Amino acid sequence: MAISTTRIPETWNMTLYKGDNWPPYSFRVVDESGAGVDMSGQEVLMQVKHRMGDSDAVKELTHLSGFKIAGDLVTFDESLIVDMPAGAYNYDIELTINGKKYTQYAGLITVKQDTSR
Repeated sequence: MAISTTRIPETWNMTLYKGDNWPPYSFRVVDESGAGVDMSGQEVLMQVKHRMGDSDAVKELTHLSGFKIAGDLVTFDESLIVDMPAGAYNYDIELTINGKKYTQYAGLITVKQDTSR
């Protein structure tokens, strides 16, 4: 999936089943002309919160822990967030490229309680 660093965040809502493994999700970072943006040495941040505006995150993934970067491809493993308690959460994914911040995705994460343990 190609995304531009010049637009408002794309809404991406996720429904996950607590404790299950999910395949990694990847997205490309491109500029307004469609050329790939090398994310090497740049920052990626995902914060998951009960409510938008909360000061404390329930879960936080960064380019150092949770995201993998290979050129213009950014990948994260959704299974890193299904260990949260069942419930509904707000999140966004923010990129910092050459000191400028771009929020790429935002939405809701619903973690459904599992039955089998």
